[in-house]
Amino acid sequence: MKIKILVTTTDNLETAEAISKNLIDNNLSACVQIIPEVKSFYHWKGKIETSKEFSIQIKTKPESVQACKEIILNYHNYDIPEIIAKEADILYDDYESWFKSVTES
Repeated sequence: MKIKILVTTTDNLETAEAISKNLIDNNLSACVQIIPEVKSFYHWKGKIETSKEFSIQIKTKPESVQACKEIILNYHNYDIPEIIAKEADILYDDYESWFKSVTES
């Protein structure tokens, strides 16, 4: 089964948890992982910045990507949040069955 893994980052745990909870509550994601202590380097307003962030990995069905994006944008605290989608394959049948069961609307 093909799925999408969306990735975003934030510097705020409460923001990460609000995004995650809303995605799960709306059956848009089977699993959201918040990974702490990611160190990011990036250009911002003419300077190179560095910050500690939380990486959020969201597993979803391809047809739910737009709805996930809307929730991320609604709850995000950044002016320009990173939202990246990667394609992935579920390789284990039992996980696929569980994934389908928890992402049914």
